[in-house]
Order: sequence, then C-alpha cells, then structure tokens
Amino acid sequence: MSTAGPPPPATRRTVDLPAEIKALIIEHCHALEERWRERARYLHTYISTQDHLNEMRPGKSDLAEYLDKVASRPSLIGSLYRLSRSWSSAAAPERFSSLLVSQTGSFIFQQHILPRCAHHFRVVRFDALGTNRARFNAFLLLLPQLPNVDAALLTRSGFEEHLSETNTFDRLTWASLEDPLSVLARFLGRLIKLDVSFGDWTHINRVVQAASSLQILYLHDHPEDLDSNVLVDILQHLPNLRELAMETVDSEALNDAIGRLQGQKLPPLADFSVFVGWDIAVVLRFAHLFRNTLTHLTLAITPNSGGARDPINTTFPHLHTLRFYGEAGTSDDFFLGLSAQHLPVLSHLIVLGRDLAIQGVDDVLDFCDAFKRAGRPLREIQIVDPQSFLSVADLERIHGELDHPNTKITTAPCDNFLERLYLRPPKEAELVWPIDPHPIRLAVEQTVGFINDWLAQARNMEDIGAYARLAVVLQRAEVERVVMAP
Repeated sequence: MSTAGPPPPATRRTVDLPAEIKALIIEHCHALEERWRERARYLHTYISTQDHLNEMRPGKSDLAEYLDKVASRPSLIGSLYRLSRSWSSAAAPERFSSLLVSQTGSFIFQQHILPRCAHHFRVVRFDALGTNRARFNAFLLLLPQLPNVDAALLTRSGFEEHLSETNTFDRLTWASLEDPLSVLARFLGRLIKLDVSFGDWTHINRVVQAASSLQILYLHDHPEDLDSNVLVDILQHLPNLRELAMETVDSEALNDAIGRLQGQKLPPLADFSVFVGWDIAVVLRFAHLFRNTLTHLTLAITPNSGGARDPINTTFPHLHTLRFYGEAGTSDDFFLGLSAQHLPVLSHLIVLGRDLAIQGVDDVLDFCDAFKRAGRPLREIQIVDPQSFLSVADLERIHGELDHPNTKITTAPCDNFLERLYLRPPKEAELVWPIDPHPIRLAVEQTVGFINDWLAQARNMEDIGAYARLAVVLQRAEVERVVMAP
C-alpha cells in the first residue's frame, strides 16, 4: 500500500511580455483613455443640451446611464499597474505623471508614492487649497524631490492667494520669486509649460519673469483689462515661447502692445489662441507680428466681436491650421475678413460653432470653396456644432459641396465619434430632405468584407490565435451579443 500523498499541483506558468511590448500597450491604453475623455465631454454636452431643450421626462436616458457606468469603471492604466510587479514598474511613469498638491498630505503619498515614484512626475497642479496654507508651505519642501517636473498649473486658491506682498510668519512673498536661491524660483525656472489662472496681471508677470525657460504659456481666468506693459514684458522675457493662449483681452491695450512690439525681437511663436471680445482686426494684427513663425491660430469669437468685415491687408505665409470657435452671428465677421489669398498654405480648418444650424454654414462653405476654386483644396475640414443639430440639409451640403479626393471632411467632434445625425430623435427620421444611404452602405459593406477576409484567412491557416483576436474584436463591438439575441 503506497503512502505517497497526492501529487503537488502543477506550477502555473506565465509568459511575461518584453518591456517594449508593455510600453506600447500602456501607450495605447493612455491614448484610448484620452480619446474616451474627449468623447465623453461632447456626449455630456449633447445630453445636457437635449435635456434642457426637450424637457425630457424624469429619469436618465440610455446614453446618460451608459456614460455613468463607463465613468465609474477603473482606469486602464490603474488596472495594468495592479497586475504584477513588472506591470507596476512599466505603468508607473504614466500613472504618476501628474500630481495634485491637495493630495500630497496623505501618509501613503509621503511614505510610499513619493520615495518610489518622485522621478516619474512631470506635471504639478496647484489645485484649490482654500485656506490650507500649511499644505501649500509643506508641499514647497517636497519640490526638491521632484527633479523631472517641467509643467505646472497655478490657480488663485492653490498658489496666488498663498503669497503676499509683505513678510508674514506663514506666507512667502512675491519678492521671493526673484531670489534665485529660493525653492519657488528654482522650480519655476525649470518649467517648460505653465498654465496660470490668476486675478492680477502683476502677479502673472512676476511668475512669468521667474519662468524664463517657458515654451508654452496658457493664461486663463485673467482680468479683461489687459496691461499692455505686462504683455510686452512677457513676450520680451520668454525667448523660447512657442505657444501662447489668452482669454478675452482689451483691444486698446492689445493695440498699444502692437505698437510697442513693432520692430522688436520676438519669440518664435507657432501657436496662438485668444478669445476675441471686441475687435477681430486688432487680434489679427497682433497675430501678424508672428507671421514668420505662426503655424496655428485659434480665435474664439463672442457675439460682441467686430471690426474684421473689411478684408485685412496682410498674409500669414506659414499658417496651416486655423481654428474658429464662435456663436451664431459671429462667423460672418470672421470669414469675411480672411480669404485664400491671406492664407497661402492653409490646409486644416476647424469650426466649432454654437447654433451653426441657425446660421453660419453658408459662411464656412464659401470660405472653404474659395480654396477649392484656387486649386488648393483644404486637406482637413471639421465642422461641428456642440449644442444644436446640424440639419440633414446642411450635412448634405457640407459633404456635397466640399467633396474632393484630397479633402477629409468631419462633422463629428472627434475621431471615431458617431456623426451627430445618428443621435437625432427618431421623430426626425421622416424628413423632407432625404439621407443619402450610399456612404452608410459602403462603410458597412467594407467592414463586413474585412471581417469575412479575416475569418477566411484564419480558417485557411487554421490559426487559433487569429480566431481569438477576431472573437475579441466582435465581442468589443457587441456583434456577438446582437447575433445571439433571440
């Protein structure tokens, strides 16, 4: 009689992926999450607009329920980070790339995350701290342990309100930013990207003067009464500035800055974004100061804007991307002031306008058609109304009049996003203007044909892996669920 016990369980074998493959997977997951956040933002806008306009019945729509479920799911990067020690190491640079100052007081952060992952952090966000000045001061002591941070977000309650003009026992002074040995001055001096939301132009200028290595500067929630002296100081103090974004500014101050900057050495600004509160012509003249380097221009125009109905007398020789954000009644002010002659290399046009369905599509079509008639059609045209539906008639006109083999036309807010047409209420299905089914039929046939080819290849080669990959694709597309439904 044998006394031997049961055989030991077989050792579970795992196949670990190379670090390079893991890095690619993490990069892909990060891109997926970024795209999802962008889509979710537009879908929430769509839902809130329809709830307001249609006074929907109590309860949530199916789309709103779906968004809530997806929003509560764990992040892809976080899930990978918890898989194993090797995956944790691979995902750490992405998982710990950004830091909120308000979350740095916990025991877990200071005793576990900071010692192991401090070198991964690239962005520091001085988010809302309220009156918690102790948290702000304590975080300043941690800054030397974050050697690779090169971007920061500074807010009023998270930064501006914690510095004072005079010395106090618990507050640093603004003058400390001028001391090259101070922690804050050293921190700001190594930044490449800075996002500032302050309520005082003087404070904005002091921060920028301490951050002379900046290449990207975003100014948000600042006072509208722009101090031209501050703007001139900023542009003359940042020799490497490539990207600048501002909100609504005073046209008189901007005009004064233009006069003072004429003939001066300016940074090689390639991307300029601004809210146009009044005079579009002044903003275009300011942008023209950087005509030799400017490649991207974004203008967000309010209903009060004006002044560009007369064509401008200048060109932007290197501008290839033009973005227009506006409302009904503003597009004519914008597009009548610019023409194909002013933009000899323009290739990308992005129009994000509210109430385009009411008016504005004609202006965009005329503007784009001018490039087509000049023999250089735009390569990409994106026309989106984030709140109101573009009518079927407008969609047909956009795709019909601007159609060209070298032109990509999009009427959805981002890639791989449902065209707004398919989110319309069912009652609008019976419209006088019919929908052309050919593009839909062609897209469906191409997709089904691709899947059939994939299946045939897997069958001929008896490739189990190909079957498995196809099954995952069908499962994610919910094709299997539809097929299996009774």
